[in-house]
Amino acid sequence: NVWRVAAAFMDTFTRALTHQETQKVIKETAHCRHNPEEEKAARDFCKSKFTDFKGALGAFQRILEEFAPSELRRELIRAMWILSKPLGCFLLTGRMMPFYDIPVLEREKILLSWSQSIIPQKRQLFKAFRGACLMIMAS
Repeated sequence: NVWRVAAAFMDTFTRALTHQETQKVIKETAHCRHNPEEEKAARDFCKSKFTDFKGALGAFQRILEEFAPSELRRELIRAMWILSKPLGCFLLTGRMMPFYDIPVLEREKILLSWSQSIIPQKRQLFKAFRGACLMIMAS
């Protein structure tokens, strides 16, 4: 369940876009408007979430193993374990269900609130997952 929480975090940071958001991307991307192949590729990409990419979760696990100090790694795994339990998730999110069962748009709001929280641990958790996601996307 810990890795389901990790996947939920990653899928929240790089979620599939809604139809309306996809339309906006297509409209604002000049090379897609006049090229049906480019438009199809862009639409397919907009439908993708982090875990749709082969090896994405394995890459997250490797980043934790190779780059995160052992104490940070333990804390992240502990936080994911807490978020995999309904009561633990309730304490951090206000939702009495595992983090991965919360709808993605609601998870997005939760993560945004953590990024601005007065509670330093919530901000740290947000930054740690965001950093891991950015490292994977950059590699």
